[in-house]
Amino acid sequence: YMAKVREGFALDAWLANWDAVGLVLDNIVEGGDGQPHRIDAGGALIFRAMGDKKGAAFGPNVTEFDSLRNPSTAPQAEKVFGGISAAEIAKSVGRVTAISPDEIRQLVKDHDMDPSLADLLIARRKNLISKVAGPSAATPNAPAAKVTSPDFTILPKDQQKAA
Repeated sequence: YMAKVREGFALDAWLANWDAVGLVLDNIVEGGDGQPHRIDAGGALIFRAMGDKKGAAFGPNVTEFDSLRNPSTAPQAEKVFGGISAAEIAKSVGRVTAISPDEIRQLVKDHDMDPSLADLLIARRKNLISKVAGPSAATPNAPAAKVTSPDFTILPKDQQKAA
């Protein structure tokens, strides 16, 4: 079960989901299917869990890659992500790299969000990749056929209506 939760680590870091696990470890729950489900993403992207804007704290550097595993900055998240292995991190980051910059731009557009958010997410994606594979590896752009996180699926635009 914990391995399945950790599959979403890089997505939580990339999206700056500061409240990924919740104050009392209640933002990831086990569904009837036995799988973990993230149920509260209110602390992701530009907002803090209680609705205030993050401001400059949500920038191109994915500081959450470290902070979500650090007991002094995120004690609750560290209980879940602190022991994540290098192999688990690589698998988790692979889920983010599978989302191409074009897909990011399209998702931001489809949800009527400011286009600058796409630029920031693309920069964060590149930064996240560099943390695992080094700066020279931070440019893969191949789109994925399907990207699945523990609680949602992102399909390419041409497959969204069929799904």
